[in-house]
Amino acid sequence: AEKLLDFNTPLDAEKIGILDGIVNTFYTSNDAGQRSAVEAVMQQFSEHPLAWTRVDGILEHSTNPQSKYFALQVLDQLAKYRWNTLPTDQRDSIKTFLSSLTIKMSQDEASFRTQRAYVNKLNASLVQVFLLSNALISTVILSDPKAFLPNIPAANFKRFFLAEVVKQEWPARWPTFIPDLTNAARSSETLCENCMNILKLLSEEVFDFSRGEMTQAKTRDLKQSLNTEFALIHELGEYVLVNTQKPSLIKATLATLHVYLSWVPLGYIFESTL
Repeated sequence: AEKLLDFNTPLDAEKIGILDGIVNTFYTSNDAGQRSAVEAVMQQFSEHPLAWTRVDGILEHSTNPQSKYFALQVLDQLAKYRWNTLPTDQRDSIKTFLSSLTIKMSQDEASFRTQRAYVNKLNASLVQVFLLSNALISTVILSDPKAFLPNIPAANFKRFFLAEVVKQEWPARWPTFIPDLTNAARSSETLCENCMNILKLLSEEVFDFSRGEMTQAKTRDLKQSLNTEFALIHELGEYVLVNTQKPSLIKATLATLHVYLSWVPLGYIFESTL
């Protein structure tokens, strides 16, 4: 454990192995004392100011899915509480890393299906970072620690984030997020399906899960800003429905368009081929 908590030396295979063992013990041991001991180590690790710098290595080299969830939780805490204190180059590096890893996990059909919960967690982290790149955190709500346990249903991951965030008009610090996403979606059907999932999650985070946390004026301003971006989403949706015969992609596309129906101009629906 001491070696794992040594942040003065690089993350190596031995440290990742130690982490995998600790996390595995926490989720499988029936010994309360043993679980309490490893939980303390996990907490020490996650609370270290440099813990986030280990996330990429853990995600790339760990073979334990629980360790990967734990690493993303570390990143989530960084994004929620310290995002705007990071230098611009570090924020950009995190965004690039998350984007690249999400695309990588979405390109292979087999891994996309078998590691769906992990991909969903990546999607949620990516959307969180995007929104925080366009937001000013006004207050911090302490989350229920149980909410960050990775053994809950994957569908609930997206509800963990952005408790009280004042959304500002975008584009701000990541203006190409939606254009980049819609362009990447055209490279493969599997990647397109996950891009649809991310776009759906984005609308849900902004307009459903944040309901009551923004003033009507803020919501109206944000919707107005998103109208411009929706043209790209609408165009992608039409492209998919015309060109694909893959049931899961059609289903994801319709589900995504559905969550946008409550606020997009009706002309996109009734005055187009959609």
